[in-house]
Amino acid sequence: TSLTSLMVSGDVIFAISPPFATAVAQLTSLRHLRISNVGHLSCFLLRTVQSKQLCSISLSWLTYDEGMEPHEVQKVEYHPVALLSQWTSTLESLAGNAWFTSLELPVFPHTVYPKMRKLRIGWDDHPLVAPYIRAYLNLEWIDFRAGDVFNWENDEETLREHHELNVRSQSIAGTRWQELERVDGCLIDFYILGLVCPISRINLRTSIRSEHDLEILSEVLTYAQPKELKIAAQILHTDHSFSELLRTAAGSRLENLLLHIDLSTSDRKVDIAAALERLGAALRVCPLRRLRLCVRAGGIDPTPLPRRSRAASLRRSGREMPQSTASDPPPPPIPLNLAERSLQAFDIAAYSRELGSAIASLTDAVFVIAGLRNDEIMISYIPPRAGVYQQDERTYEWEL
Repeated sequence: TSLTSLMVSGDVIFAISPPFATAVAQLTSLRHLRISNVGHLSCFLLRTVQSKQLCSISLSWLTYDEGMEPHEVQKVEYHPVALLSQWTSTLESLAGNAWFTSLELPVFPHTVYPKMRKLRIGWDDHPLVAPYIRAYLNLEWIDFRAGDVFNWENDEETLREHHELNVRSQSIAGTRWQELERVDGCLIDFYILGLVCPISRINLRTSIRSEHDLEILSEVLTYAQPKELKIAAQILHTDHSFSELLRTAAGSRLENLLLHIDLSTSDRKVDIAAALERLGAALRVCPLRRLRLCVRAGGIDPTPLPRRSRAASLRRSGREMPQSTASDPPPPPIPLNLAERSLQAFDIAAYSRELGSAIASLTDAVFVIAGLRNDEIMISYIPPRAGVYQQDERTYEWEL
């Protein structure tokens, strides 16, 4: 047969039908293999597969309550670098879920995957980066999801120890990537990995919510110095704000920025317009080419949610709120707070013009303030310069 791609439910099927596992192992044309419910039988299969052309592998492991204990998966021989070593010359993409790798720092001195470009790790709470760096010298993209294994409040010491271990391991010669093209993950994922190399593109999946988050982000971005950054932040107005971070080495290479600012109840007494002006001043020192800035203001509206939701629903359908009777007078409108007043008076068009004039490298931008009362949305654009989309289409993937 000339089968090139296969997706199979691993040990669940192999236990029922050993002949099927034998047939899979005898396939010589496979290039893409995806196995769920990986356990001992699937590992045996991987050691006996006859295809020498596999370029992408995805393995989702059995968890301890499904028949495979974590300490078994953590054996050195089950580490991705060792387990898949017969495809060192062909493997380009690897995805692993619940692949709990060794807590000891394994060394595979002669195992190198020169074509490996993308690594996706899901639900591995203690990944050690040094074995991957040595084996995947030319890696470009890491997508890491630790899941809900950790939180800062309960696990800070454990997180710090693992972070420091990964950072120390990269001080040894040959255990640091020169540069990664892209890394996706939550802030806690970046901290666990402790990468100390430049990273061209960063996609942060979680919002920056506290000054503690900002401290972690500062370390991540100081090492990475990204050219492209996708991020959501709630901390805009403190002395240690995201705006101040952009003035450091963290923003020194920043060309493309998508920033969502999520305002919350704690911002109701803040002059948001002044905070945006400080952000604009910080953006001026970055070599920006593309900018997407969206302020989501729903959190500063003190209107009770049931009343707000009903009013919004009626407006969308083109209807008005029903008239109140004398016995049921409408509640008085809640006065605008400082944050709302500052945003309503904010001249978003002037803001975009000034940034466009001040940042010579800026090719296009979109500014949005959404979530104001009455569903008001403010939008301003700096339209793309002629030919920009055609010349650099890869970076035009971010739309609000």
